[in-house]
Amino acid sequence: MVMRLLMKLSVLLARAENSANCADETRRRLAIEKRDRLHGQYQEAKQLKTDIDRRQEPIESILCRYLPDSGIRDFHRYILMKIKLIIEQQDVEDKIFLAQEQLVVVKRSLPMSYSNTLQRLSKDSVPK
Repeated sequence: MVMRLLMKLSVLLARAENSANCADETRRRLAIEKRDRLHGQYQEAKQLKTDIDRRQEPIESILCRYLPDSGIRDFHRYILMKIKLIIEQQDVEDKIFLAQEQLVVVKRSLPMSYSNTLQRLSKDSVPK
């Protein structure tokens, strides 16, 4: 979960950094405050990850006493697969979020008649 938190914070931090380059002074100031707050949260999450990694070593030594080599290999494979799946899940969630943002922008840019038609079509296509 910490890995996912780190990834999410890094994405949010990048977005806040991009927003900090805004020409509007009010938005720029708010974006800088948000960026600074996210940076602090990111540093805390990194420290948490370091602490968890440090605790993993004694756990692995205990497992080595009770599990055969194949069990240790399975444990390492499990951990690596879990990290990979967390990364993939975050990637998919980010893509969904970006697609939703793009959809909102496209709907706003359409004339009202097209927008109403899209709303009716999307309501009709939802399975009941």
